[in-house]
Amino acid sequence: MVAWNCKCLCKGVIADAMKSEAEKRLFEQATQGAIELGERVGIALNVAKFVPLLMRSAEHRAAVVLRLHRKGAEDLIYKQVFAPFDTAAFQQGVEAHKRALERLIKAKGVGVPKILAVDNVTQSVLMQRASGKTLNDHMLQSYANPRKRHELLTRSGAWLAAFHQPDSAKKSTFFPGFMMDHLQAQIDKIENGDKSVPHADRLKAAHKVLLDRIDQFHGGETVTVAAHGDLHTRNLLISPDMVSGIDFNFTHNAPIGHDISRLLIDYATRFAQDQSLESENIIPANDMDAFFAGYGAQYRNDASVRFLLHQQILLEWLSIPAKEDSRSYFQWHRLDGVLRLTNHVFGV
Repeated sequence: MVAWNCKCLCKGVIADAMKSEAEKRLFEQATQGAIELGERVGIALNVAKFVPLLMRSAEHRAAVVLRLHRKGAEDLIYKQVFAPFDTAAFQQGVEAHKRALERLIKAKGVGVPKILAVDNVTQSVLMQRASGKTLNDHMLQSYANPRKRHELLTRSGAWLAAFHQPDSAKKSTFFPGFMMDHLQAQIDKIENGDKSVPHADRLKAAHKVLLDRIDQFHGGETVTVAAHGDLHTRNLLISPDMVSGIDFNFTHNAPIGHDISRLLIDYATRFAQDQSLESENIIPANDMDAFFAGYGAQYRNDASVRFLLHQQILLEWLSIPAKEDSRSYFQWHRLDGVLRLTNHVFGV
């Protein structure tokens, strides 16, 4: 993530420090798009200060997120997705965000920023700015302090519980077959030479161990809820009095383990690497206690949670490029965490 101080000078947008010409062009397009989208809803942004929060200029994944600082008014956020160009997926994310806002509109201490304007053609959205820093940024500063770390995990669990509302959701029987079919399809691609991943033999060995354990989870009880779909430590923002969720992209219901596993595996691979782990836990037991103190201790042994905390390790693995020179710093770091967890959980 970058944090350049850039100013928008009306139509002559100038970025003071861009990593590449491609990013400079995206920045200029995004600032102009923000001004035009603001005009549609009566918000003047031509004299705002535009601060990039995210600049991604890869061929198949390009996006810009800007913080719009307005003198005498609240800051806003503008996001534009340049690639992939998939209006259906973009609209799905917007609708998921709106539904999340409806679920949390009356909740105290947890929320979702309000969307002010949307353009499906340019895949852009203007919204209120959620206060605070990401859970990721908080952990970078406070991980070494157990009290602060546990407070952050508890508040994150409380946000997710408020969004999921598991106490009022329908209980169901958990059958992991469909999820294992998806994983098997990816393993088949690896064996057929259609997909490459780092340390493929270890991945296949871990997959076999998970297959051998499937009866531990099959037929257990779970709760099906509205899912976030992309919950990780950069998609929760935490201030002293508010926790907000962003970047929703799932419009269907799913077992609670989907969101919980994505968040906790992301946390585990980023931060919990210097801790000794008990049994098959993916994070230290006191960290797990802290999260479920916010979410609800009764859901810690949910069948989907127990299964997906293990399967998500392998799904994270599948997203990492096999070629070393194709990996970002964060992918290198994630691979280290995935391999550590694989050794602990699967013994391979």
